[in-house]
Amino acid sequence: MIRSAVAPLRLGALGLAAILLLSGCSGGETDPAAQAADQTTNSAEPHETTDAGETAVPAPPPTPVAPAYKPASVKGPAENAPLPVMPELARQESREGLEAFAAHWYELANYGYATGDVEPVRAVSGDTCLVCDGYYRTLASGYVDGDWIAGG
Repeated sequence: MIRSAVAPLRLGALGLAAILLLSGCSGGETDPAAQAADQTTNSAEPHETTDAGETAVPAPPPTPVAPAYKPASVKGPAENAPLPVMPELARQESREGLEAFAAHWYELANYGYATGDVEPVRAVSGDTCLVCDGYYRTLASGYVDGDWIAGG
């Protein structure tokens, strides 16, 4: 009877993966000698040797760069508008906190004009905000049938 070697290899690979996962999740104390051995074996990276016998360390992978913000214009809608983050000062109940919150609210409103997204303003505004209602209606009418607002 001929048996395939694929099934036992799969089981062996699954067993090895399970052992590695479980050993990484143990969270308890480990043998210091085993830790040192792991660090030694894991820190070995492939190096290239130059003609002069020097070891060249590979370059680190490039850091991802966020796409640049492009404001809306007559040629097209805004692209990659960054969502403003509320500063901690805006959470304080003080004059400075109120001023910081007002500045943040207007940043969110400008974000809405650029993107048509009113939810960030809605999330920090009260249900009885009359200014907000006008803002929501303006954006709803400005972003119809693929239209956008430029220079809001």
